Amino acid sequence: MATLIPTTDVESIDNFGERLVAAALKACFDKKTLVYHSYPWLRPKKLDNSPRTPLQPGEIDFVIIHPEYGLLVLEVKGGDIELRQDGSAVVHKGGTVHTLKESPFTQVQRNYQNLRDLYFEHPHFKRQAGERKLLPFNSGFAVVFPTHRYTWDLPPADGVPQIIIDADGLNDMEKSIKRALEAWAGGAVSLSPSESDLRFSKEVMQREFRLLPALWRTLEEQEEQLNRLTEEQYRLLGMLKNRRKAAIEGVAGSGKTLLAMHLVERLAKGENGLRTLFVCYNRPLADWLNSQLQPELRDRVTIATYHQLCTQWCKKAGIPFAPNSVPKEDRQDYWDYTAPELLEQAAGLIPDGEKFQSIIVDEGQDFRPTWWDSLEKAFCPTEENPYFYVFYDSRQNLFIENPCLPANLGEPFVLPTNCRNTQRIAQHCADIIEAEIETHPNAPQGATPVEHQAKDLDEAIRIATKQVGQWVTPSGGNLRPDQIAVLTGPGTDNNGWPDRVGNTPFVTDFDKWRAGEGVLRCTWRRFKGLEADALVLAENLRKDLSLADRYVATSRAKHLLTIVSISA
Repeated sequence: MATLIPTTDVESIDNFGERLVAAALKACFDKKTLVYHSYPWLRPKKLDNSPRTPLQPGEIDFVIIHPEYGLLVLEVKGGDIELRQDGSAVVHKGGTVHTLKESPFTQVQRNYQNLRDLYFEHPHFKRQAGERKLLPFNSGFAVVFPTHRYTWDLPPADGVPQIIIDADGLNDMEKSIKRALEAWAGGAVSLSPSESDLRFSKEVMQREFRLLPALWRTLEEQEEQLNRLTEEQYRLLGMLKNRRKAAIEGVAGSGKTLLAMHLVERLAKGENGLRTLFVCYNRPLADWLNSQLQPELRDRVTIATYHQLCTQWCKKAGIPFAPNSVPKEDRQDYWDYTAPELLEQAAGLIPDGEKFQSIIVDEGQDFRPTWWDSLEKAFCPTEENPYFYVFYDSRQNLFIENPCLPANLGEPFVLPTNCRNTQRIAQHCADIIEAEIETHPNAPQGATPVEHQAKDLDEAIRIATKQVGQWVTPSGGNLRPDQIAVLTGPGTDNNGWPDRVGNTPFVTDFDKWRAGEGVLRCTWRRFKGLEADALVLAENLRKDLSLADRYVATSRAKHLLTIVSISA
């Protein structure tokens, strides 16, 4: 049987005449013959005396593509139809005469011409047609009257008997089709479709229409799902109203920094407008938080790293603070032991009115034990019970061997739910440290992290820059540069990286990145505490690379994550 497209049960075709034709066509041809039923088309049509070319829709009752005979367009007209000498066509129904807008021959000719134009838009047929506007195989059109017999002569403008298939012709449909195409060929059918003609005819008739998801829009939709506080976070904010001191432990992506900023704003905006310090470990994080601070709070809120606080207060107190003056091998000891001593000295010289009534710490797992005592000296002594909150994640400890928190904070509150990353990225992070990490049930699944192996740094750079290029190009992801970061690990942050990918520069300055001037490239330790929609991580698989490093680095990716591992 012929192949009917779309695939359907012939008996389900509503129109009685078309049902008869479909059954006859299926019965007389094999599956290599394609029969398209109710084929729609949409073409621009130039209006008379107007430059406009509005779209004109139409529908072809049947298109037959036979591997030997060629292509034939059929118009089916059932009922008691009469073609008059003046070219008009009427249908007799229940004693009433209805004049058709155009004769079936005019209609089928228009359908055929529009279908032929669709063919000529395909490169294969356009190349072969040239200026002749002819298909490379036999083609034409015919009218089918499935319930009536043809009698008398046709009006001169309409057609010839060979392109009419009546009720009798339906009984031998193959003969009727061949006769019609022979009439159009002017003799025996000689121009059969080639294999390539048949293959490309399917492309014309069954054009694939696929909507590829716009990556930037996908990320925008996912961001809307993620950019909400979880029920646990709301509950924690409520509980902290009754606790002036607390430790809050949260997994990566649990919104610790977001919650900390909420607390800063609440304390600084309160009835008394408390002088509040937000202190963290990472300088780029402090810079970003400063840029997000509401202008009306700047006179009451100080945001700084611990090192910045030491520098600022020693300068204010007139105490020399010069870590760069000591030998490089002793500089870490200066920060670990000398800096907190100097901060305590400075605190003793600064007026109480410039000290803080509340302190909030982020990245608490990176603070040295010696820092906590000095930090508490920054509290205003007139505050009997100041607010003191510390946010931390023991799994993100990168800088000290034995982290500890102030003992007066009590048992920590726990934020177990990741609500920053897509579920697939969150699972990837959990697998690194072999831990169970909850994700919010409404968090998007997201794309699976992509992993590549590179034999050396040069190959890693090529893979990473290729991925960035795919994300930023309009035909690819069309992401903004400020959505993308390339993070490097130990042994991969040296020279060799290009200045740009296409027209998009790489930048190492965080302010330029946030301004959209380029894709950021930095080490993942420097990026700690921050996040990006799309991340490429280039890591050197050295034995001394900690799981905490990988856990922290991968958790910076919110929506897209590509990892390039250098195996040598």
